[in-house]
Amino acid sequence: MQVPIYLWDRQTFLIKIGQEDQIHAVFYGVLTVLALFNFFVYLALREKTYLYYSMATFGYAFFFATMRAKPFQVLLPDFPAIHNQSLLIIIPFTTLFSALFASSFLSLKQYSKLLDNSTKAIAILATGCIAASFFIDYAYSVRASVLLAIPSYLILFAIGPIIWIKGAHLARYYTVAWGLLTAGTAITALNKAGAIPNNFISEYSMQIGS
Repeated sequence: MQVPIYLWDRQTFLIKIGQEDQIHAVFYGVLTVLALFNFFVYLALREKTYLYYSMATFGYAFFFATMRAKPFQVLLPDFPAIHNQSLLIIIPFTTLFSALFASSFLSLKQYSKLLDNSTKAIAILATGCIAASFFIDYAYSVRASVLLAIPSYLILFAIGPIIWIKGAHLARYYTVAWGLLTAGTAITALNKAGAIPNNFISEYSMQIGS
């Protein structure tokens, strides 16, 4: 379960969800276009960096959609087990290709064998989490994926400034992009936790009559 939990008036909830779905549809559309564009660039140039970026972008889009149960609602309404499994897969999947993209885009072999090995270790562990998700209990699998993702993304974020200092010009763009992603994730997490007030969310109390 995700907390805090809000109680809504039915009609107000449906209106709010409809408005949010329209905004998220644009978000999913942008990410999907980026993923497809980079995939076609990869097909044309055979440069793996574009493939890694495409798969990572697709992973982010599918993860956010899955968290709102959109694939289950739209594509697979009769298969809740597949929806649960997709969440277990998409977290390490996104981590895997994010690590591969960082290694390839920043040419880590050239600047730091330690950091390059770190991204390879992340990729191996993420692959292991994907494989394990088919055999171990859901609760343990999702915890393993999250426990892998948190330190992995912190490492991937730290790689940017380190390589930038070493003289890699592309690292500046990588650092800015990861900084924005990290800031957005932190704001979302704080908002969910109630640390940041949300003026667009109305809370309703439930009265139980005798």
